[in-house]
Amino acid sequence: FTLIGRTGSGKSTILRMINRLSDPDSGDVFVNEKNIKKWDVRMLRRVASLIPQSYSLPNIEISEILKYACRILCIKYDEELMVKMLSDVELPAEILSKKSGNLSGGERQRVAIYRTLLADPTILLADEPTGNLDSKNSNLIHELFVDLQKKFELTFLIVTHNKDLVALGDRVLEMKDGQIFNKDLDKI
Repeated sequence: FTLIGRTGSGKSTILRMINRLSDPDSGDVFVNEKNIKKWDVRMLRRVASLIPQSYSLPNIEISEILKYACRILCIKYDEELMVKMLSDVELPAEILSKKSGNLSGGERQRVAIYRTLLADPTILLADEPTGNLDSKNSNLIHELFVDLQKKFELTFLIVTHNKDLVALGDRVLEMKDGQIFNKDLDKI
């Protein structure tokens, strides 16, 4: 799914509510026909994982970022597995010893994507995943999403203004005044 709309229409808020970083003012949020309000947040992260717009990477070694993510998700940090999984997001093993501040924007975005994959989610939420990238890195992330969707059979919900990412969606939804519509503006 691709979610488009004007700035301030609520697109990022929808992702934050699905990921339980924000609560709705009213109503409930359902994932796979189940109300997520009562779910343990760690369990939810294993279903729906969020790639934030601004990477959200502290300026420490990538290995430390991943170790922390593993602790939060209650999974064992296995460096051999981490190195193997880096190829899924087209990053070299050497990146584990680098600080995030020394990486390019495209590398930082791939680390952020990698970190979300640690949870082995079925739904990947992406908030403007190419918004901070040049066109070359935007295209690389676009191709990476296509590969990840095929390899892991993930459902993506992408909030974007990038026309290439909009075209990636099997279904394009538009937000207007806090409501979601099919692209032809039939209210959902």
